[in-house]
Amino acid sequence: MDKTKIAIPVFGLQVSPRCDCAREMLFLEFENGEIVSRITASMEGMNPLQRIRTIYASGITLLICGALPGFFRRMIEAQGIRIMHAGVVEIDVLIEHLKRGELNSMVPRAHRGRRKRGRDGCPWMNSKEWLNDNGRR
Repeated sequence: MDKTKIAIPVFGLQVSPRCDCAREMLFLEFENGEIVSRITASMEGMNPLQRIRTIYASGITLLICGALPGFFRRMIEAQGIRIMHAGVVEIDVLIEHLKRGELNSMVPRAHRGRRKRGRDGCPWMNSKEWLNDNGRR
């Protein structure tokens, strides 16, 4: 039996661009690729620590969101919860991909895992157009 609990911050009909600012959180429980539980909880008026406690208390294993501050990310990861950045996508489209096990196709390449970037964190800064003859800016 494959059971997965997922939390998704909601903004209208889409994944919220900022997890810490979302007014609602969608909690989904999947079993063998089917939704067995779907609960929407209000997060309005909660401070970041209250939001983190609510997410942790729900027993989720994965948080799918648009973006979140470093403090929020570190606190969530310290609880053993994985984080995936999906960008701003419609919730129904995301759920269909989750049912088919195609989550990686929804996640922008830059967010699939950490990778070494160019100078100052910008991948294009090591391009030949940006560097002079000595390999410096």
